[in-house]
Amino acid sequence: MIVMGAAFALLLLLGAPISLAMGMSTLLFLLQAGITPSILVETAVSASGNFILTAIPFFVLAGHLMNEGGITLRLINFSQALVGHLRGGLGHVNVVTNMVMAGVSGSAAADCAAVGQVLIPSMKREGYRTSFAAALTAGASAIGPIIPPSIPMVIYGAVANTSIGKLLLAGLLPGVLLGLALMAYVVFYSHRRGLPRRQRATTRVLLRSILDGGLALLMPLIIIGGIIGGRFTPTEAAAIAALYALLVGAFVYKEIKLSRLPAILFHTARTTGVVMIIVAMASSVAWVLTTQQVAPALARLMLSISSDPLIFLLLVNVVLLLAGMLLETASAIIVFTPILLPVALQMGIDPVHFGIVMVLNLTIGLITPPVGICLYIVCSISRLSLEEVVRAALPFLGVSIGVLLLVTYFEDISLFLPELFK
Repeated sequence: MIVMGAAFALLLLLGAPISLAMGMSTLLFLLQAGITPSILVETAVSASGNFILTAIPFFVLAGHLMNEGGITLRLINFSQALVGHLRGGLGHVNVVTNMVMAGVSGSAAADCAAVGQVLIPSMKREGYRTSFAAALTAGASAIGPIIPPSIPMVIYGAVANTSIGKLLLAGLLPGVLLGLALMAYVVFYSHRRGLPRRQRATTRVLLRSILDGGLALLMPLIIIGGIIGGRFTPTEAAAIAALYALLVGAFVYKEIKLSRLPAILFHTARTTGVVMIIVAMASSVAWVLTTQQVAPALARLMLSISSDPLIFLLLVNVVLLLAGMLLETASAIIVFTPILLPVALQMGIDPVHFGIVMVLNLTIGLITPPVGICLYIVCSISRLSLEEVVRAALPFLGVSIGVLLLVTYFEDISLFLPELFK
């Protein structure tokens, strides 16, 4: 196990993709332990064949179709009319747009790239520091995997055998809370910098922006309403969302050209392939950890420190925050859920609440080096160094951890909506 861990760390330091690092380190363990390497293939195929995971390509396709259909600019205009008049208006527009985009794509990287390309230059022109604009975009895009639809929630639900519908509902309030907390920091920053206010949008402009972007806002309602109402499964909901995105983008907004469909499908296949390779390799790592009795050993270690659920959740937060700095979200969920969830259940912690704590923890890793993908995206857009963006992102990291602690220790924030729609 020590050799396996060292090989994994070395491959990451050498810049190998996470999936390759997990696969090669697992293969090294199998060869060293005298176990047939075919186990690596068997576990990978078995994990990838989970029916619940078929929702992932449809959610990815829906996000690509909505972005291709001009949804980003419409949602920015909607956010501008809604909160653009507040002090630090473009900062609020950035956060609100990411919150609404989260309900469309469910991908932090996609939201970060789409919103950042428009708003980072605009914020710079209005007197915001470029580093602040980039860091805010990265921090706000981390809301993407929390507000439904959410690919990490689907993966956690598959691994933990927990209701996808309840998980999607449970992520809504924590995602909104994170957005409001980021907006509160924008207010503080704007007052300190003396940034000007914009003129309030007229009622006519506001109504026009709502009508223009309203069709996009219906997508999360279709997904959640259909699943909770028992009309369709998560996979069927994702497929319907993709069809809805195609119809809206091609025939209502008229910005998706049929000639672009092959390219959209190609990007969907590539994104899905990346996710599924990570899922497959992470499952192999999880198999090794299970057969080597790592979960019971870790459970004994945590229980030896304290049997208090509150202390256990604090330890979980520390472990997952560190894991999020090194592992991609999907792989971390697959590796750590079989280890930590049994202990959480033993302590009486609700599996839905624990799933939200896990996903929120790991999405914070999107804005922490060295793996934080959103940091690299905004660095590319703003042409700033990673060090500059990381320094500017520290306040947003603090805000996110504060929200994480609230969600961790006040489980009603997560469980209110699932309990309401029982």
